[in-house]
Amino acid sequence: MSNLYFTISNSKNQILAEANYVVVEDSYIYMYQLKNRQKEFTFFKNELYIFSGYIKNINNELDIIYEYEFTANNETILNQTSTFLLLDCNVNQNEIEYYKYDQSIVDLIYTWDNETEILKFKKKTWTYLFATLLYSGVPITLPDNTEILIDGSNIETVYEFFIVFSENFLGRKKYFANNQDSLIDTLKNANTTFNNKIIVKNRSILKHNLANFSGDMNYLEKILTIFENYNFIIEFSK
Repeated sequence: MSNLYFTISNSKNQILAEANYVVVEDSYIYMYQLKNRQKEFTFFKNELYIFSGYIKNINNELDIIYEYEFTANNETILNQTSTFLLLDCNVNQNEIEYYKYDQSIVDLIYTWDNETEILKFKKKTWTYLFATLLYSGVPITLPDNTEILIDGSNIETVYEFFIVFSENFLGRKKYFANNQDSLIDTLKNANTTFNNKIIVKNRSILKHNLANFSGDMNYLEKILTIFENYNFIIEFSK
C-alpha cells in the first residue's frame, strides 16, 4: 500500500504538522487526520512556512512530489489534541517545485490508500495515469504467459490505451507507460518477458481514435511494433 503524507515546516526545517490527507487552495490549507504531535505550536501571521507532499509507492520508494512556500494570514494555534488544521494563508505559486499540486490526484491516491472508491472518473485521463505512476512506480518485473485484451471500442485517447493495457497486464492502480518513449524505457529496463500476447479487438476504431488524439495516423502501428520488438505477440480480433 502506498503511503501518502504531507508536512508543514518552518524556516528551520522543523516539522510542525503532518497529515495523511490535505486540501490545498490559493487561500487555505486544510490538513486532515493529523499525526501525533509532541507540543502546542502557533502559526504566526506573515511568517513563512513550507508545505511538502511525499509518497512511498508500493515498491517502498519514497519520493517528494510537492513543495512550496506560504505565509499565514492569521495567527493559528495547533495544540496536542488537534485532529485537523485549517490555515488561512497565501500560497506562493511561484515557489512550486517538483510537480504542480493537483487536488484530484491527491484525492484519488487517498481513496486507493484507504481502499475506498469515493471518486469516480468518468474518463480515465492523464490525471488518472499520472496517479498510477506516483502510486506504483515504473515496473521492473513483468509477468509471462499473459493475454492482454485491448478493445478499441472503449478507448478514445493514448492515455486510456496505456491505462487499459496496464490494468489488463499488471492489475489495477499499476503504471506501465504513457507514450512511445516511456514504453521503450519500461520494456528496456524491465526483465525480458515471454509468451505475452496482446489481442487487439476493433482495430480500425482504435487506430482512428489514437490517430485523432495524437495527430499520428500510424500511432497504433508504432506502439505495436515496439511491443513486438520486446517479444510480445500481437493478434487481431473482430
